[in-house]
Amino acid sequence: MNEEFRKIGKKPYLTMHEGTCAPTPPGALPWDEQADIYTRNFLIMFGYGVYRHPSGPTPFDCANYWGEQHYGVCGLFTRIPYCKPKPSYVAYATLSRHLNRANFEKWIPTGSLSTYCQQFKHYKTGKLIHVFWSIRGKRPVTLTVPKGASVIHFDEDDNSTALVEKDDKVTFEIDPSPCYVEGLTTDAVISLGDPDHSDAQPAKETVRLGNPGDGSWKLVAEEDKTYADNHPLQMARFLGKMSVETVDAPKERGGKALAVHLEKQGKERKLMPWYTTLVPRRPIIIPGKASHLGLWVRAASDWGRVVYSLRDAKGERWISVGTREQWNCDDTHLWSFFNFDGWRYLRFEMPSNSPYDNFRELGST
Repeated sequence: MNEEFRKIGKKPYLTMHEGTCAPTPPGALPWDEQADIYTRNFLIMFGYGVYRHPSGPTPFDCANYWGEQHYGVCGLFTRIPYCKPKPSYVAYATLSRHLNRANFEKWIPTGSLSTYCQQFKHYKTGKLIHVFWSIRGKRPVTLTVPKGASVIHFDEDDNSTALVEKDDKVTFEIDPSPCYVEGLTTDAVISLGDPDHSDAQPAKETVRLGNPGDGSWKLVAEEDKTYADNHPLQMARFLGKMSVETVDAPKERGGKALAVHLEKQGKERKLMPWYTTLVPRRPIIIPGKASHLGLWVRAASDWGRVVYSLRDAKGERWISVGTREQWNCDDTHLWSFFNFDGWRYLRFEMPSNSPYDNFRELGST
């Protein structure tokens, strides 16, 4: 939309009138993840030119019936009269302090499509503020700075750390919580270290179901209407040309892996996703009552994903993109997306029902 306005020489007046909803009741978001999402949402919207947020985070969780569903438990504080501040309250204050009277200047490339750097400039003093974060895991960031530069790192809670320059470099670590770097006088020159995904590991009790890289799976390039037309009002999905091959992998990752490559397509579709289907050559039984499916993936921040298609003992199909035409069910946590670099363990909750009354557990949504 911005591009179309630019073509005619006009600038749109952009406001956020509904969002972001990041609820924290039991079974929804942890408090620290709410803080990260609120902060990153503001930063991304600033990057798109959206500076007016009349529907930003509410001050308190609601105590009436409105607090019994997801819109009413999105506050920066808990319910009145307790009013306990959540981490998002501190993160909001940190964002406000560092970016007050500062305007978004540019996105600075980092070399990764899941690691971000934004530059803001104070509209009077010209002071630069750089904001960094990643989507998954931790990662060291090294900046090239002048000799003797005074650079300070502020975390999401506004704790400060002076970065010591050595050989014209300063280094700090980033994660999904945005941090603020002040003291740079020019664009950040960025070098990324190896990602650390130690926060994502298989559970202690796991059953290995197989390895797609051992020849037990095959590519079936057939259209899947149930998947492709699941969100007809939101997106269209197209059967794409893809190829697969078996490649070597670290021993602790199974020794072999299945590499999937998106080939050149007959028609370019810039915003709509391509898909294909991988099918086991023999049925795979999931024993007992499993809580999650796990998969080791080596990604390069290409934002592809895995969609699971399961059948229960009665033959009913369960697909991990939610019920047809329903909102907020298509992996809103991005558990199945390749939004990271290197090897990471992806863990996706399965559909299930509780004993006694067949209560639908959270994985069913």
